[in-house]
Amino acid sequence: MKFKNFIIGFCFILFYTLTVTVFAVNSEPTTTITVPVEQWTDADNLFRNNSHWRGADGAYSIQLDSERVLWMFGDTLVSNKNNLVPRTNTNTAYPPKCPRNSVGIQTGLDPSTATIKYYWKENNSITDPISFFRSPYIAKANWLWPGDFTLLPDGKTLVMFFMNIYPTDIKPFYFDIAGYQVAIIRNSNETPDKWEIEWVEKVSSYLPWKILVGSGGVLVDGDYLYAFGYSSLKDNAGVCLARWSLSVLDQDTPNLSMPQWWSSAINDWIIDPNPGTPRPSLVWDKGQTEFTVNKIKQGLYVMFEAYPPLGYMGNGDMVCRVARSLTGPWSDQISFYHTIYKTLPCPTDIMVYAGKYHPQLQGSDFIFTYATNTSHLKSLWLYEDIYYPRFLKINSNTFIEQLEQYLPPIEAKR
Repeated sequence: MKFKNFIIGFCFILFYTLTVTVFAVNSEPTTTITVPVEQWTDADNLFRNNSHWRGADGAYSIQLDSERVLWMFGDTLVSNKNNLVPRTNTNTAYPPKCPRNSVGIQTGLDPSTATIKYYWKENNSITDPISFFRSPYIAKANWLWPGDFTLLPDGKTLVMFFMNIYPTDIKPFYFDIAGYQVAIIRNSNETPDKWEIEWVEKVSSYLPWKILVGSGGVLVDGDYLYAFGYSSLKDNAGVCLARWSLSVLDQDTPNLSMPQWWSSAINDWIIDPNPGTPRPSLVWDKGQTEFTVNKIKQGLYVMFEAYPPLGYMGNGDMVCRVARSLTGPWSDQISFYHTIYKTLPCPTDIMVYAGKYHPQLQGSDFIFTYATNTSHLKSLWLYEDIYYPRFLKINSNTFIEQLEQYLPPIEAKR
């Protein structure tokens, strides 16, 4: 596999899933609101004080207990130097040591004052770092990039979704999607090096619907586990919604191969579709592979993501959608921050992606992260500002009230 894809491949998965149709329909968000968004540089330092962990993307998070926050990252730059030196002085030159995923445990809920400890396999080896997560049910050449995850009602069982990726010789990405994987960790109260990871052998097939389940928006609501996922079918590109009864996860061998799918055609849930049955409906069309969905309060769900411009190179917006129900109808995109990345060293080569909302974090009313990357590989070493998650914050007691103005009316039988 080309080295180029080793580093920037994770962000290219959002381009892969969208290039099927979005170049034809992608446009600027139709609605813009004004809120006091700030770049939070003090919080950015959370990820920049480790001599070995030198950058990553992904950055999904969840609160594990009163003091600890779990972070999941994608392709991770690892340095073999024991002191914090510029990337150009480490073995993150060519080629880098790059686990496909890594874990961080933040202690303290305010990222501007918290600390973080990182984990990958082989006892955090800096000479041969290995991805923290690898499923026994994927091909030898495949790897996993993190999707979203959630805690079950017991407060300690994690259900984690991953994108199953395989290498190809097909330009320009040199990879393709094999499906998804799910890991269950029932002792998340322990440190990650002591986690007992249970891989789910049976999950729903990626084909024929090409839905990357759990790439974004995984949550528990009521008696169900919900997972959004991007469908890259040419005639049905957008985001679908699956769910499983929580009782399935209590089984000795959980089977996730038969989710219920939302179908607007019948305004109800259907079992894993077969020929002749309605196929999963889109809950929204244009958008990204990575996003978060949160229940803000009863009758208000919000999806947050970073939305790039046409062509996906250059800057972008932080946007959201709102709905009264997970099944929708969802609003159009609402932009609340334009031109996310303010200090562009090479603006035509920058990619802004992986926007996430982190409701458990403290230090501001609303806290977000986004990722930056570049197609100009030398810039990864010349500009250390690139390829770290970056924080945004909003101090406003009217932000939710502004969003509620765009709630579509709910439809019957949701």
